[in-house]
Amino acid sequence: MRQERVIRVSNRFGLDICAAQRMVDLATQFGSQVSLYAHGRWADGKDIIEVITLDVRQGSDLTIRAEGEDASAAVNAIERLADLRFGEGS
Repeated sequence: MRQERVIRVSNRFGLDICAAQRMVDLATQFGSQVSLYAHGRWADGKDIIEVITLDVRQGSDLTIRAEGEDASAAVNAIERLADLRFGEGS
């Protein structure tokens, strides 16, 4: 199964090291392959270095793609984390 969704990153610091680590930690909980797309490049959503090098800032669109049995759950969970601004301020 494959799921894909585009979100707008709204937290003030975008995918800085803390937000990126939270996303990677969440993505690794799923068996599906998780990929992120921004600024014309794809990254492995389970690799902190690749996620950070996407240079996703506040207001950027980010495509989340998951492929595997739990793809829908993975995309939904990452979208929820983004809705919570990746835990910014917590």
